[in-house]
Amino acid sequence: MRIKEIQVKKLFGMFDHRIPLNQEDRLTIIYGPNGIGKTNLFKLLYGVFSPNFYTIHKIPFEEFKIEFDTSDFIDIQNRDNAFLYSDSKTGIRMAYLDDKHILKKSEIPGELRKLLNSVKIHLIQTNRLQTKGRKSPKIVPTVSEYSVDMKEIITKNLALSSELFLSSSFPVQLLLQENNRDNYSESELEEKLKALQEKRSRLMDAGLLEKEKIPDIDIEMVKSQKNILKDVLAIYVKDIERKLGTFDDLLAKIELMKKIINKQFLFKEFSIDKNKGFVFTDRNGNRLNPEDLSSGEQHQIVILFELLFKVPADSLILIDEPELSLHVAWQKQFVKNMIEVSKLSKIDFLIATHSPQIIHDRWDLTVELKGDEE
Repeated sequence: MRIKEIQVKKLFGMFDHRIPLNQEDRLTIIYGPNGIGKTNLFKLLYGVFSPNFYTIHKIPFEEFKIEFDTSDFIDIQNRDNAFLYSDSKTGIRMAYLDDKHILKKSEIPGELRKLLNSVKIHLIQTNRLQTKGRKSPKIVPTVSEYSVDMKEIITKNLALSSELFLSSSFPVQLLLQENNRDNYSESELEEKLKALQEKRSRLMDAGLLEKEKIPDIDIEMVKSQKNILKDVLAIYVKDIERKLGTFDDLLAKIELMKKIINKQFLFKEFSIDKNKGFVFTDRNGNRLNPEDLSSGEQHQIVILFELLFKVPADSLILIDEPELSLHVAWQKQFVKNMIEVSKLSKIDFLIATHSPQIIHDRWDLTVELKGDEE
């Protein structure tokens, strides 16, 4: 389930905003003058789905409506310190909200709770470069923590793939091959072997496999042998395709992260190693510690890692003023990069900005927020 449209009436007693979310490119940009309510819209949205009703209670508005792509909706009306909740299933439910009683999560009606659980809202914080260490309450650079997270993600994928060679079941598979033969032609077998070699090369470049020279298989030698050699190679191809296939999702995400980062880092190179996590080198090949990166570079690493590896599919990502941490050249690439991320991870973005460089050439994705006098 995805959010299709957001509406708010009489925000601060003045502003009516309607924001249809772009369903195709999965990215919507809102812009407008200071004081128009962009940040408070984010707080309302995040407060509804957290749920954090104290946050909602502090923001003056008359009505806040969220429509989903399934025709479901949540409608919250704020009247005389009472919130009237209605949804597409149960109709109107009333919950009193004042200084003495803030609605608890356990008091939310069942159908409304299902709607709230159907969408994950992820707010990109501005203070994201520092975090608590995993082994102590000491504050550490987030980029260093995420480097350790990257190692753990790779370790789990390696465990899923098991060992990247033929298993002990190979003799049985070979004996059964006569009655259940994969009739690959010589050209098909050659193409499959080339594809496997290319995939192993990509996995090594992504840091998921140890660097090694991949020997070429002489297909002419295969052609001159009896069918038993073709049967052996057919089993080998199926076995390795299955095992390397466990890396497909992780490989695509690592390749996209490396592509974006290395296109934007002018004097450093970013790579990933299954034993070290993030690896940074300068133009002379010297290793750099993650905390040696500039704040802008750390922001890029942290944001991309969160979006690609920590956010579940169909989440809505809220980013307020992303230009604050980005060079102008990076701002112009920001929307393009986020659209690539959204297609791969299947997430949606709602971005609030004052920067025309962030919008760049994608004004078709924008919604302008205006006051009554405009």
